[in-house]
Amino acid sequence: MSRSIRLATLGISLCAAPFAWSQQPPVFIGNETVVTAGRIEQRLADTLGSVTVITARDIEQASQLTLAQVLQQFGGIEMAANGGQGNAASVFIRGTNSSHALVLVDGIRLGSATSGSTAFENIPIDQIERIEIVAGPVSGLYGSDAIGGVIQIFTKSGRYSPGITAAAGYGTYNTRSARASVASKAGDTDFTLAASYFETEGFSATLPSVSFGRYNPDDDGYRNTSFSGKVSHRFDPRNELGASVFRSQGLAHFDNGPTTDNRTDQTLTTYSVYSRNQLTQSWESLVRLGSGRDDSASLGGATVSEFRTDQDQATWQNTVRLGTTSLIAGVEYLGQKIDTTTAFAIDKRTIRSAFAGFSGDYGSHGLQANVRRDDNSQFGGPTTGSVAYGYRFTPEVKVRAAYGTAFHAPTFNDLYFPGFGNADLQPERSRNVGVRQPRLGPHRLHVRSRHLDVAARERRQGTHQGAGAVMAGPGPGYAAAREADVAGSQGGVDRFPTAAAREALWKRHRQSRLRQLACRGRGGRERRALRFGQRGARVTTGRLRRGEPHRGREPHARLVRRRALGQRRGPEVPAGAGLRDPGQQRLRERQVGAGPVSAMTCKGHAA
Repeated sequence: MSRSIRLATLGISLCAAPFAWSQQPPVFIGNETVVTAGRIEQRLADTLGSVTVITARDIEQASQLTLAQVLQQFGGIEMAANGGQGNAASVFIRGTNSSHALVLVDGIRLGSATSGSTAFENIPIDQIERIEIVAGPVSGLYGSDAIGGVIQIFTKSGRYSPGITAAAGYGTYNTRSARASVASKAGDTDFTLAASYFETEGFSATLPSVSFGRYNPDDDGYRNTSFSGKVSHRFDPRNELGASVFRSQGLAHFDNGPTTDNRTDQTLTTYSVYSRNQLTQSWESLVRLGSGRDDSASLGGATVSEFRTDQDQATWQNTVRLGTTSLIAGVEYLGQKIDTTTAFAIDKRTIRSAFAGFSGDYGSHGLQANVRRDDNSQFGGPTTGSVAYGYRFTPEVKVRAAYGTAFHAPTFNDLYFPGFGNADLQPERSRNVGVRQPRLGPHRLHVRSRHLDVAARERRQGTHQGAGAVMAGPGPGYAAAREADVAGSQGGVDRFPTAAAREALWKRHRQSRLRQLACRGRGGRERRALRFGQRGARVTTGRLRRGEPHRGREPHARLVRRRALGQRRGPEVPAGAGLRDPGQQRLRERQVGAGPVSAMTCKGHAA
C-alpha cells in the first residue's frame, strides 16, 4: 500500500526595489556560475566535472516535500526512505553508498561521524536557495567521504532574492506548513532571515506483516521547525565580511513495537564566519571558520539513546587568477568529536589537510587538476587527486574525460562501537574514470561511461572460521571484502537543462496563462488584473490593452471599448485614441513613441 502526503500552499511574495507583488519564487540571479566544482567561481559551461544545479525555482516547481525527493528528481540521484515523513532517508550518487556523498551547508560539513550519514529528512527545502551537485570523486578538493560526489546546499540569501515572502499550507493527514522570510540590502550590507514550520499527523509507518513484531497501528507523525540567517558587508569592492547560521529540529515518530511510542528527536546546526579579501588584482584570500552539529536522540519507553557529533572547521584558501588560468592553494583543519550514551574507546579525532589545484581554459581546450593530502590522527595521511580534460568542438558541444581517486574514512561506529567496531580498519579508496558529453544546443545530451573501483575497508586481523566462508563486515570474526568493481554507463537527453531554456519555458507558461485569462472573459477580476498589470509582463498587458488584431484575429471586445477598436488597428496607438481608464492612458503615453508592437491574440488561445 502506497500513501503520500498532499499539501496545498497559499503564499505571497513582496519583492524589494521597488516593492511589488510577484508570483514568481526566488531564484539565483546572474550568470550560471558554480563554486563547488573547483572551489572557485566559474561558469557552469566551463566546468569539467559532472555538475547539476538546482535553484529555488526548480524546487518550487517540483512540488516535492523533502530534500531527498528533490535530489532524486533533478540531481540524477537515487534515494531510499524508511517509513513516512521525517524518517531516515538516504541518497546514492552513481551507485555508491549513502556514506560516500559529502554534504556541505554554506561550505560547512554536516553529518554524523558515528553513522557516517547526513539527515536529509531534516533539512527543509524551504530554507534552500540553491543546490550544487558534483558527481564523481572529488576528495582531491574536499577530502574524506567524496567518493560518490559532493552536495552543497546554499541557504536563503538576500543578495540574490531580496524581498519578503510568506506562505501557509494545509493537506491530507492534517498536514500544516508555514514559512516566512525577509531579505534585503541596506547599502553595502545584505541580510536574510528565514523560518519555516511543518507538521503532519501522518500514518502508520509499518504494516501488520512487518517482521520482529514491530507493527504498531498508531499514526507516526512528524514535526519540523527551522531557521536560517545570513549577513554580509562589503567594506569596499575588495573586502567582504559575512556570517551565516542554519538550524533545523525534527521530531519523527516510528514503529518498534505495539506498546511503545518510539520517536527520533534530531537537531542539525551549522554556523560560520568568513572574510574574503582581494589582496592584489589577481590574488584573493578566503578565511572561513565554522562548525556543524548533528544531535540525535532516539526515545522509546524508558530507553534513551543519544548521539551527537561536532565538527569544528577552519579553512584558508588562496586563489590566483592569471588570465584564463586559476590556481588555488590552501589548508584546512577539521576536528570531530562525539558525545554519546554509548561508551566509545576514542571519541575525537583531527584531520589536517593541504590542497592545491589548477584550472584553465585555452580556446577549445580545458584543463583541471587537483591534489590533496589529509593527515588523520587515527590512520595517517591518504593523498588523493584528480585530472580532467575537455575539448570544445563547437560552442554547444564539448567532450570531457576525467580520472580521479577518493577515500572514505571509517566512522566511529566502524572503529569503536562496543562489540562491533574494529580499530584496525583502514579507509575505503576508489578510482574513477569517466567520459562525458554534457551539452548539445538548447538541449543537453549526456553520454557517460565510467568505471569505479572501490577497495572496501581493509582489516589487518580476524577472519571468519567457517568452512571456506568469508563474510563482509567489520566486526570481530569477519573479514571485509578487499575490492569491489562497479562499472556502468548512462545516457539520455534532457530537454531543458540550461537556465536560459528554463527561463524561456517559465515565460511561455506565464504568457499562455495570460492569454487564457484574457480570452475566457469570465469576470471583471481577471480583466482588471490584466489591465493594471498585477500579474504578467508589461509588454503582454500592453498588447492586451491596446487591443491590436493579430494573425487575422480580432481582440476580445470586453478588454477595450468597441468604439476604440477602429482607432487602434494602425501600426501604433493614435494620439487621440479613447482609452478606458487612467492605466491605459499612461500606457499609451509611454508606448506611443516606441513604434509598432506585435500584438498577441486573444481569441482562440493561439500565439
